[in-house]
Amino acid sequence: MLKIISLSLMLTLIISTHADANTTLTQAQEFQSLNHIEAVEQARKWYKNNQNIKVQITSKEISASFSDGSHSSVEIPYDTFFVSIAPWINTTHPCTNHVPTGCTGELINKDMHLVIKDAESGKTIKNEKINTGNDGFIDLWLPRNKTLNVSIHYGSNTEIYLEAKETISTHTGERTCITSMKFKTKNEVRADPNGMDHKAHQ
Repeated sequence: MLKIISLSLMLTLIISTHADANTTLTQAQEFQSLNHIEAVEQARKWYKNNQNIKVQITSKEISASFSDGSHSSVEIPYDTFFVSIAPWINTTHPCTNHVPTGCTGELINKDMHLVIKDAESGKTIKNEKINTGNDGFIDLWLPRNKTLNVSIHYGSNTEIYLEAKETISTHTGERTCITSMKFKTKNEVRADPNGMDHKAHQ
């Protein structure tokens, strides 16, 4: 009788271990079946997760690693480029490839206004209100192989007015994590001889 119970417990343990392995494997397979937009959305859901899941986004792909050592990736279309921006006032961190499961910006859940223009043609790519979300980052899908002027406005013209500007590139191999856009006051922006022309909110 004891042998039967012992054998039953062993079988239960083996089945349970096998099921856990399959669950992790299925998680990796499910991630790989997503498209590029869905993959980023899923990665954001894993922000600060306790499952040891890490997702990194390069100019070519969204790659995920799991606790059992397995990996999966989702390609980014040839004509599309992902970038995530964390504008800041007091603190930032160096970053090249965005890690949506861990990267954290200074300004959490803040409403801002974003304007992006093609540096060559002057065409407006985006002109919209955005929110930095629970990680302090703004996720954007942009056209690939462009040089873009980015302007982010925070505050109001009648009260505190801050603006961050930067020219970014969406060519293969460029940064997907922009943490160098520091907010300046209106006077500082106007006094900056290297700043872009401010026309977004006039």
